Amino acid sequence: MTYEVLFYNDRITPAVYYPLGTVRGKTPEDALLKNLPKLLKRLRRAYPDIDWLPDEKLERDIYLVSGTPMLSVIGARLKQEEMLEEQYGKEERED
Repeated sequence: MTYEVLFYNDRITPAVYYPLGTVRGKTPEDALLKNLPKLLKRLRRAYPDIDWLPDEKLERDIYLVSGTPMLSVIGARLKQEEMLEEQYGKEERED
């Protein structure tokens, strides 16, 4: 599926969500995490005044629109971890 990605810029007043483009993936989490390096590069090119910020800070301000609520990078990582734990838990119970 294709999803829209937004960048939340709270370094200006009023704070604004800027479109950052679209990404594709099997799930919202997959689309966001798989494309994160490209999104960070795109963000740094589009907004050179924030180039000094570390990736970790910029990641907190990237959101994927997949319905309500929007999916953050942190949320995607947590969801992915939950899915992996669930998958491995099932495999262990089957053994």
